[in-house]
Amino acid sequence: MTDERPATPIEDVENQFAILFANSRRMLNRSAATVHPDLHPSGMFLMRMLEKRGPLRPSVIAEHLDVDRSAVSRLIAFVERLGLVTRIADPQDKRAYTVELTDEGRSRLGKLSVEQTGPLRILLKDWPRDDIETFARLLTRLNDDMTTWTRETRP
Repeated sequence: MTDERPATPIEDVENQFAILFANSRRMLNRSAATVHPDLHPSGMFLMRMLEKRGPLRPSVIAEHLDVDRSAVSRLIAFVERLGLVTRIADPQDKRAYTVELTDEGRSRLGKLSVEQTGPLRILLKDWPRDDIETFARLLTRLNDDMTTWTRETRP
C-alpha cells in the first residue's frame, strides 16, 4: 500500500482537467481524421469556426484562435491544399481575402456522426438536468475567468 497524501480540491481539479484535455484531444483527433486523414485538430477548429460563423478574414481567425497571422496563413494554406477551404478575394481590396469552407469541406463536416460531433450529448444523456445546468454554469464561470486572466497576463 502506498502512502499517498490525499489530493487537495485544487489538485483534484487539476488532475481531472489533465484527463479531460487528453480525452478531448483524442476525440478531436478522431473527428479530424474522419473529415480527412491528413487534417490536424487545428484545421478542424478552423473548419468548425467557418461552419458556424461563415467566411472570415485571417485576422479574425487569428484573434479567435489566439495565434499570430503567420500561423493562421500556414494553417489556411494547408487546409486549402486538402480542398476543404478556399480563399475569396475581397472585391473592395484585392490584397485582402476571406476564407470559407468549400462544398467538399462542408460535405465532409456534415458526414460526421453524432458520436463525433456531439459526444457530450451522449455522455451526459443520463445526467439529471439540474446537474447539467450546474455544470454549465460553473464551466461558464471558469471559462470567463480564464479568458479574463489570459488577456490580463498576456506577455
